[in-house]
Amino acid sequence: PGRMYWAVALLFVALFCAAISGPLQGWISGAAAKIGEHARKESLDAVLVGVFTALGGLASLLPVLAAALALGAVALLGFFWLGVTVLTLAFAATERSYEVRGRNRYLVEFAQLVADQLALRKA
Repeated sequence: PGRMYWAVALLFVALFCAAISGPLQGWISGAAAKIGEHARKESLDAVLVGVFTALGGLASLLPVLAAALALGAVALLGFFWLGVTVLTLAFAATERSYEVRGRNRYLVEFAQLVADQLALRKA
């Protein structure tokens, strides 16, 4: 379940990044254009235009980040869908766990055979 929660959270973050990238780019470029009209080379306005240009560049990377996050979320959902088969053997004071990715019917059958053999010994 932890992988599913992470996948859903990544999908929400990806959607949020994709949703705000366009308006954020528009706002930043509009602010840079307003300031850039009157900017002199050595003024504080020129520094603000440079900062807004850098922020606009970062905002243009948000769709790429959103796509990468969505791809990671799909991979996590795939691992969640495949699942894990775990065989845990407990003897006296020790316990051993064996994990196999996916639904492994051979491991389940082996566990049932071991359980049957142990039940026969008790009888």
